[in-house]
Parts: sequence; structure tokens; C-alpha cells
Amino acid sequence: MTRVKVNVLSDASALSLVQALVSAFAAAAGIPADDTQRLEKVVAGLVGFTLDNAYPDDDLGEIHVTLEADADLVHVTVHDWGLPLTSAGGDFGPLPEALAAIEDAQSLELLNLGSGGKRLVAEVAARSSGAGDARRHHLEEAAPLAPSETPDAIEIRAAGQDDAEGIAQLLYENYHLSYVHADFYRPRYLMAALESGELVSAVAVHDGRLVGHHALMPLPGVPSAETDAAVVHSAYRGLGLFGRLFEHTLDTANGRSLASVFGDAVTIHPFSQRAESSHGYHETALQFGMVPAQTTMRGFGGEGPPRRTATLRSYRPLDERPRRPALPPA
Repeated sequence: MTRVKVNVLSDASALSLVQALVSAFAAAAGIPADDTQRLEKVVAGLVGFTLDNAYPDDDLGEIHVTLEADADLVHVTVHDWGLPLTSAGGDFGPLPEALAAIEDAQSLELLNLGSGGKRLVAEVAARSSGAGDARRHHLEEAAPLAPSETPDAIEIRAAGQDDAEGIAQLLYENYHLSYVHADFYRPRYLMAALESGELVSAVAVHDGRLVGHHALMPLPGVPSAETDAAVVHSAYRGLGLFGRLFEHTLDTANGRSLASVFGDAVTIHPFSQRAESSHGYHETALQFGMVPAQTTMRGFGGEGPPRRTATLRSYRPLDERPRRPALPPA
């Protein structure tokens, strides 16, 4: 069995570097010329899809390409850590058009791995006798999206299943793949949670693009729910969207007759603490070590803290009638 792996950046050199690898791999594995040509086309299609969809404006994203040959198949894997996309192919349903158009790619699937990135996997029938320019990075500031001069042009509404991929991509824009709730990078998880009511989200939408999100996460039989995953696209900050999303979530919580809502604000992000305080939340606990050290936030420290950090838990009572306090079970 012949196996090789290469890691390339998502710049203009990616395709040529990977194609050089394919040629050398085919020669080492003893793959005939006609099979090599088909393999080259499949690999170019997968890498091209990754460049266009995972790193559309990023020349420093990582792409790992692995080729493995056995007697009559070459197994191709293209792994990236770019924009989240919905799993597709096989049991996941139809592939995106660009992937479906790749000829000779058998068993092709797009797999969303949450905080582990995404993986394109495919097989290619192949006989084997042997086994530059200016660069940008996804954590740098993106070009402004030129939001409307009036915030009224941005719609605040309840999220539906069709918003799942947009929510995942918005979290990526703000946190890359470091957000503590890794399931928020899985569109299919979000679809199921929105459908079941496990997740009740408010979203901000401008010209068809999802630019803000705020979640209410109720639990069956529990009179309190967490408000979380609050994020506004970096180009739309300063328009009051966070407050409008917050009010939508609180209205939803009141409509569910909850006794209270609570939030866990990271201590490295004072804005979220101030936002909760301004909406009637009361600080109740400092929770040490709740946030992993690898968590980063766009516009707040870049590389993130060198060690685990704390969260500040705050509650907002919705039903302020007196009640008897009780300790939780041991």
C-alpha cells in the first residue's frame, strides 16, 4: 500500500503543489497514465471546492491532502479548518452542485467534524502495481460588508432550520473553531435542535445574510434557561443589533413562562458582561477555569489567553414572586 500526505496553504500555489504530489504519488504506486489523469481531475476538483468554499478570502488556511492506494482504488481525503458547511453525500443527502459535478469520484462525502474542521473523502478507481501574493488570514479583520446606514434595514426574527449553516458560519467568523460549544459548528445538529425546541434562536438578517445570533437553550422540566451563543458579525457591530437580539430572546423566554434566564459571560469579554447587566441580569457566581485556553474571539486579544479563564454567571428573574431557597442535590 502506498500512502502520502501533504499540507498546503489556501493560496494560489495550492493546486499546483497538490498536482505535483499526485504525479509523484502515481509514479511511486505504479498507476497507469489514464488512471493518473482521472485521479488528478478528482483531486483538483476537491481542492478547488475547498479553496472556493472553505477559504474564499483566506490565503493562510490549512489544507491537508492524503492519498492512499490499494490494489484497485485510491482513497482521497481533503481536510480543512475553514468555513463550516453542512455534511452531504451518502446518508447525508445530495452533494453541493460543485462536488456532484466531479466525475470519477466514488463514495464522495462532505463531513462536518465540528471543531475538527471538515473532510472531503472519495475513492477513485485506479490500478496500482505498488501499493505568492499578499496573504490574509481568517483571524484578521475582514473587509467591511457595508451594512445599511439604518439598522432598521436589518431584520430580527426567530431562526429556522434553513438558518443552521449561517449560524455555524457566523460563529466561525467570530471564534474560528474555538467556540466552547463545538456542536454549534455542526449545521445538522443545529437543524435538529431548532426543530425539537432544544435551541430557540433569534437571528439578525441583512440582504439575505445572517449577521447576528442569540440563543435561548431551555431544558425539559427546568424553569430556567441559558441565553448563549450571542454573536454579531464584526462588520455590523455598533448598530445596536446585540440589544435587539437580546430583547427578542427575552420576549421568547417570557412567552414560555420561564422563572428566570441566565448567562455565562467570559471574563475576557467585558462587553458581554455589560450587556447582561444592562438587561436586568444580576451577577451571582464567578466560575473559575470554565473556558479552555484555546478559545479566541475576533477583535478581543487575537491569540486568546494562555490558560483557562473564568465565566461570570448572571441571572435575570422573570417571575419575581418569593420562593423558598433550596440546595441542589449532592
